Amino acid sequence: MYKILIYAISFCTLLTAVSSVQAVSFSLVPTFDGHVSNDTDQGPDASPGGTGMHCRNQGGRRRVGFVIYDLSEAQSQGANFSNVSFSNYGHDTGMVNVYGVLEEYEELVATGMTWNTAPGVQNDPTPALDSDVVLDLADVTEILLTFNAPTRGTRESTDMSEALAAFLNSDTTGFAAFMFAPEGSSGAIVRTVEMGEEGGTWLEGDVSGRREGAHRPNPADGSMHMDTWITLSWTPGAFAASHDVYFGEDFDAVNDGTHDSDVFRGNQNATFYVAGFPGFAYPDGRQRPLGIAALEDKIVQRATTEVLNAIYEVDFLGFSYG
Repeated sequence: MYKILIYAISFCTLLTAVSSVQAVSFSLVPTFDGHVSNDTDQGPDASPGGTGMHCRNQGGRRRVGFVIYDLSEAQSQGANFSNVSFSNYGHDTGMVNVYGVLEEYEELVATGMTWNTAPGVQNDPTPALDSDVVLDLADVTEILLTFNAPTRGTRESTDMSEALAAFLNSDTTGFAAFMFAPEGSSGAIVRTVEMGEEGGTWLEGDVSGRREGAHRPNPADGSMHMDTWITLSWTPGAFAASHDVYFGEDFDAVNDGTHDSDVFRGNQNATFYVAGFPGFAYPDGRQRPLGIAALEDKIVQRATTEVLNAIYEVDFLGFSYG
């Protein structure tokens, strides 16, 4: 029976006087930007490219835009995003509503995406071809920002959005994806990174402060791992000197663990912990679940140690190692 194992990290911190951290400005270019379509020109299985990201709900043009950003560089400068906005290079004007894509769906925002694979749009079932754009709001946040696309050939920043900053501050993966949907019968187009240096929807703002707690776990929170062992790692808090590791099968036991509890695995300097051990599949092909060695495992391990010691210990000399 497979079990979900949980780990938590707490920190022994260095006591030090820290001055306030000044905000640092950032400007990020998308790692991907494009749109999906459900119209007669570009059907729901097409993966359109080009220099324009379309956010349109007009006859023959039923299209929704998507962008995704790598936040890791900005997050290395601080923990708190503020004064966040988008900067767009315009082609056709029109009103656009920006939604945040929930983390469990952000990997879908990538090269090759189509209407039928995209989050945030109705595709189960897919609406009739060239019918009004219909969204699936279960995959996205509420509207974070509404803007009017700039006129052709001009770059313009949107208003700053506190909701947009809050969405970035909630990130746990190091990436943030957004859906740009047409408002009403909008026909907006903004330029993509494929246009060159002038193109792309830039994510801009300030970042400040330091993360005090552990963040960016690897594997990500909620992941399932089917092998018999795994290396768990994390990014420590800003002033962590060492790390208390708690590991077990019960969330409450790990979350409330103390140095005297069974789930405490020790204090360490390293920012990783190896859980389980390499093993083999069961005879029927099933993989052993990730876990702590059972009593039977410990008995076999100890018996094997005693047998090997009896064979090799007599041959060890004072300068022998192994």
